[in-house]
Amino acid sequence: MAEMLHRFKQLAEVGYCLDFEEYLSTSRKELIIFSIDDVKSRYVPITQNCPKEIIESVNKNFISSKAGYAVDAHSIFQSPFICDILLVSSDFVGNESSEIDTILIHELAHWIINARLSAPKLSGDEITLGDNIFKRTDHQNIAMTQHTNTFCQLLAHGCINYNKKYSAFPTPQECIESAMRFDIDLNLG
Repeated sequence: MAEMLHRFKQLAEVGYCLDFEEYLSTSRKELIIFSIDDVKSRYVPITQNCPKEIIESVNKNFISSKAGYAVDAHSIFQSPFICDILLVSSDFVGNESSEIDTILIHELAHWIINARLSAPKLSGDEITLGDNIFKRTDHQNIAMTQHTNTFCQLLAHGCINYNKKYSAFPTPQECIESAMRFDIDLNLG
């Protein structure tokens, strides 16, 4: 768990030039990380000392997914424990590769939008890449996925910065496709 939290913080800095630790400190929150166990249809905390009421509350509404991020999860789950929640498929827990990094960059884009943080100034390339990936999303489910055009442009920013630092993918297009691989039609590229 400590590794995933550390990597999440690193990617906030690399992808978006944001200090995740400062966000938690300023908002006086904890981040709770859950593994998504599709076999048992439950969320398993990988954060130490996770309050029992959060575990029980989160598991009342299990939804299979690869990942998710909830800002102010305490208000969603009616808990006095002030927290955000990161959900990550058990397939990715313990995985240290660009494949998990792009999933985390994706969830960081949700964090920035839902926490109402200042979005970075976007370049023309980021806007174009975001617009192109948005065209390939499932537009019927935008209310649920929150994969709006703005989200896709912000994600493009994070992916381009990530790829500049790590050269993990041959092109930024392949990086953003990895970040959206569960949410786009890969045949429309």
